[in-house]
Amino acid sequence: MSYPHDWEVTMAQATKIAPECASLSELARRLGKARTTLRDALQRMNDGQGMTFEEFKAQAAASPDMFQGVPATKIVRFLRKKPRTRKEISALLDRSEDTIDDVLMAMIEAGYSIERHFERFVIPPRPVLETDMPDLFPSHPDGSSPVCMDVTFGVLSDTHCGSKAEQPTALHDFCHIAYEEYGVRHFLHSGDVMAGFGVYRGQIMDLYATTGVEQARAAMSNIPYYADARWYVLGGNHDYSFYRAAGLDARREMLRNHPQHGLEARTDITLLSYDACDLPLLPGIDAHLWHPSGGVPYAYSYRGQRFANQLAFAELMAVTVGAKPSPTLRLLIIGHLHVMYTFFAGPIFVVGAGCFEGCTSYLRRKGLIPHIGGWIIKCRFVDGFLHRVTPTAIRYREIENDWQYWNTKRQAKDREIVEYTPIFSWTGGAMMERESIGT
Repeated sequence: MSYPHDWEVTMAQATKIAPECASLSELARRLGKARTTLRDALQRMNDGQGMTFEEFKAQAAASPDMFQGVPATKIVRFLRKKPRTRKEISALLDRSEDTIDDVLMAMIEAGYSIERHFERFVIPPRPVLETDMPDLFPSHPDGSSPVCMDVTFGVLSDTHCGSKAEQPTALHDFCHIAYEEYGVRHFLHSGDVMAGFGVYRGQIMDLYATTGVEQARAAMSNIPYYADARWYVLGGNHDYSFYRAAGLDARREMLRNHPQHGLEARTDITLLSYDACDLPLLPGIDAHLWHPSGGVPYAYSYRGQRFANQLAFAELMAVTVGAKPSPTLRLLIIGHLHVMYTFFAGPIFVVGAGCFEGCTSYLRRKGLIPHIGGWIIKCRFVDGFLHRVTPTAIRYREIENDWQYWNTKRQAKDREIVEYTPIFSWTGGAMMERESIGT
């Protein structure tokens, strides 16, 4: 977009103070500009599609702070075009190369996914999380898979924290049942922990929290905390909307302290990658978490059937080329579609994870009714084979405006952070011989 010579500075100033203004008129008055001038500028934004003052205000609130007088959005746009050297960034911003080093380091510390490849800086198309994934469940003392092992875990997806259709009452009840009645200590979340921003037209009207930080705080408050339980959270397309808009992985805010809101860092949450991730359950046994794109197919199971076939092909290819000694995938957990189902595709057990968000304006336009609820999955593995699986579906009816009954900025209770220890031990009947199960 092209503006008069001072518009770049003016819009940077507008971005900084817009969250504090109640109206476009107030913003124009504080900037010393005419209201019609700012209105015309907003109409030229968003690649010419324009935006309302409310959308600009929400985007400005989600935008990063200035770093030594340099707007982070300017660096993000510059690096997204192609990798840049420090000299090129220095020439663009009219800053010394030492200052550029300080700015980039500050942005990285603030959570921006900026990487250095040789002499050039780049923003990857997806956030890269270098996490050493431990086995969720304990291995045999000699490192091999157990002869027989029972494991139980919770499966859920699409909590969409920050949405007015969010269902925190159902989420807390589900987790309470899983934890107290079934002994679940591991919850697998298949994406869209937050509602995101700008994912579909008119979404701002469906949100009670618009910025990535606000939605992360809502997630910190509304996702139940248990001292001896852990969450494994995949990134979905709604979570990705903040990274797409500002280059910031808002999920990381859940791992930070927010003392001004009485919220402690959620050390019980492990962030997985975006879209898809292989999560080890036992040595040689994996669950694949997947957050696809697209809408709900006519047959709910179609997407899972097709992708299970592709995963089986990839497993066979890996074994053929020697990348792994044998196939390890046993479960496929699918989010995004807001529907619940289970079936077997060969040796792979497929789970449609459901959701904890009610009907939004988008779903009403599509004529879709979400399946609110989650699963308790109990598996018995015998020499790596999924011998027995018991899926328990826990369903809920939608509570309209349920978000209003939950104080998403409430003070966090004192929490006793305990050291993570294996759920199962090799004494007390966790491991059984083959003869004892009649195989």
